[in-house]
Amino acid sequence: GLYRYFPSKEAIIAAMADDERRMATLAFAEVRASDNFLLALSELCEKFAEAYAEPNRAAFAAELMAEAVRNPKFAAVAREAETKIRTEITALLRAGQELGHVEPTLDPAEASAVLMASADGLGLRMTFMNDFTAEDAAQALKNLVLRYLNPASTPIQIPSPTKNSVKKPTGASNYA
Repeated sequence: GLYRYFPSKEAIIAAMADDERRMATLAFAEVRASDNFLLALSELCEKFAEAYAEPNRAAFAAELMAEAVRNPKFAAVAREAETKIRTEITALLRAGQELGHVEPTLDPAEASAVLMASADGLGLRMTFMNDFTAEDAAQALKNLVLRYLNPASTPIQIPSPTKNSVKKPTGASNYA
């Protein structure tokens, strides 16, 4: 019956993704308006983890990822939807930096990718591996947001290795 309203499976997924993005946009606006940006963002992550606690939702997300691997047309639609959300999260983090609520040395695009990958990974592990409860996943995401994005955290500077500073163990090959 859905095909009466949509010309293809890709169109159905695009419409679903647009609905998700609209809801995310509203949630991001609430974070921007909050007096405590990081706490509001961490609570949004908690809501995400609670949504993934529903087994059918996580299974559907996994199925979408699998379909994107098999179907190039579907993959293009899925990537476009993910790119739109990532762009919005990047803009949200950039706004947080401008307000002094997010670590200014972070690359907002990189940070949004890390947050999205962490949320997706925890959601899938919670459902398929059962090694996280919804509460555990929510707390892990909250910790990530509050520690990783916090401007009060002092970033650790790791020096770049030079040719002379990296020594291979005796007998090590290029394949070790």
